[in-house]
Amino acid sequence: MPAKTEGGGRAFARVKRLLDALADPSRRERTVVVVLLGYVALWTLYGAIAKASQDIHADMSEQFALGRELALGYPKHPPLAMLVVRAWFSVFPTADWAYYLLAMVNVALALWIAWRLSARFLDGEKRAVGLALLTLVPFFNFHGLKFNVNTILLPLWAATTLWFLRSFETRRPVDAALAGLFAAAAMYGKYWSIFLLLGLGVAALSDSRRAAYFRSPAPGVTIAVGALALAPHVAWLIANDFAPFSYAMVLHGAGSLASTLADSVGYLAGSAAYVALPLVIVFTTARPSRAAVKDMAWPGLDRPTGRPAVGLALVHVGFHAVAGHAAILAGRCARAPRGCRRAHACARLSLDHAGGRAGDCVAEPSRRSGACVRACLGPGGADRTAVARDDRPATAHCQRL
Repeated sequence: MPAKTEGGGRAFARVKRLLDALADPSRRERTVVVVLLGYVALWTLYGAIAKASQDIHADMSEQFALGRELALGYPKHPPLAMLVVRAWFSVFPTADWAYYLLAMVNVALALWIAWRLSARFLDGEKRAVGLALLTLVPFFNFHGLKFNVNTILLPLWAATTLWFLRSFETRRPVDAALAGLFAAAAMYGKYWSIFLLLGLGVAALSDSRRAAYFRSPAPGVTIAVGALALAPHVAWLIANDFAPFSYAMVLHGAGSLASTLADSVGYLAGSAAYVALPLVIVFTTARPSRAAVKDMAWPGLDRPTGRPAVGLALVHVGFHAVAGHAAILAGRCARAPRGCRRAHACARLSLDHAGGRAGDCVAEPSRRSGACVRACLGPGGADRTAVARDDRPATAHCQRL
């Protein structure tokens, strides 16, 4: 018993020293980098061991396949995730552990940006505890191990918010330009980012300082830089008949307005469930007052720090329901081909010979028939062609990296 007590005391002392280092202005920045590097190593090791007997996720294999033929856009999503995967594997070996390392580096980058952002609102140990609580959210560990167009938004949304707040408060052209650049990058990650941008717009319009902000060059610089950065992809969308939107119609175009609204509310409820564990820890340890709980649930509109959260929630429930129903109506008039319902079937990648031409794949949707055509070079260079229709995969095998 004394030995256990002594061991617990030593562990508590180590945690206390770590908190002190993260709260010390002279040490906290290098300390948080060391902590996040350890976090990346730990979760990469977990992913490599726990998933050693599994195939990588279909999203990850699809990105690897599509990344071999870089483009300004793809039938399902914008191109940023594929570009990142291509760049990563031009340096690292084609192996599962390297993919999990990429996923956790992405997560750590998001945590570091959140750390920088929290400096505006928290200090001392509160800032360190806030970062620790974030690591208990599944997006930053279990879900984060699956690198795809969703998880790539973690650092992009954080960076867009950071530079938007800086631009709103300082109105400096550099901050405004970076806000526009990261907003465009978020859109290159996934079109879902439009809800972030709308939420930030609502936050700016609801702030008492909005007149000074909109009279300054900052919003114009942000919009101009973002539009310029997005222009090549917009041109690609026009040239390719907005193919990703057709994919979205096929996948989500069968519901009613009521079901779309229910899905939106369910999304928000699920988001709350993801942060349940950190909330339980906060309530049991800090025991906030009723006023503090009310402020956490609905941040005061008289404070600019609360407006982005409120704006995002209102925009998501309202705009997503209305726009979603409009998309459903449009989708019923111009239904995309069922053959692309599972677009990842078009890009299933065989990596029996990852280093050579065998297994190289090129997937493209047929513009006339809508069938997803997959042309692969099999071992020995023999051409093979498979067509994926409905929900059936084009081949029976999807090898691990």
